[in-house]
Amino acid sequence: HMEMIYKIIVSIGIILVLFILVMTQSRGAILGSLVGIFMILVWKDKRFLYLIPLAFLALFIAMLIFADGDPTRFLLLLDTYSNPEGDTLQTRIEYWKNTIYLNQDFPITGTGIGIYGKVFHDIYSFATPLATVRPLFYAHNMYLAVAADMGLPALVLYLALFSGFFSMVFYAIQKSRSIVKTLLRGLLCGMAAHMVYV
Repeated sequence: HMEMIYKIIVSIGIILVLFILVMTQSRGAILGSLVGIFMILVWKDKRFLYLIPLAFLALFIAMLIFADGDPTRFLLLLDTYSNPEGDTLQTRIEYWKNTIYLNQDFPITGTGIGIYGKVFHDIYSFATPLATVRPLFYAHNMYLAVAADMGLPALVLYLALFSGFFSMVFYAIQKSRSIVKTLLRGLLCGMAAHMVYV
């Protein structure tokens, strides 16, 4: 009976999380989740690695069918179809470029938490139309955002936290019992999904 209750709870949890994931309409979150799920599948059975060339083949065929073999056109088609009114890849690339400018000028201290969009708009004479219309832009990338807010030393510490986490989990997996190993693998794959999402 307890095993049946456990399976029901897990099933309800999975359905709820998938529903929330779809409702967010976040391409980064969906991509991160797919990476995490794929890691779990490969951990369970190495034959799932064959999905990688199959995925590339499917993308290549889709590019031939929907974009006449033009990679740029196909990427634009995917980008605008998935989010026709929101931040497209082109917009995000502009955010990333603006953030890199700030990282170059404030490498040690950063600009301060949450204000670098305004700083960019106020001090750069070549501010793009995007920065003029949306002066409080943000990086859409956690790594760039940490560097812009608090400087490159903070980014190094931020990445060190992740590396310490992965090292501890791998060490604990080798020493743990089966149920704990399963939980640790799920935790590790979840964190990897988060790192792809940000």
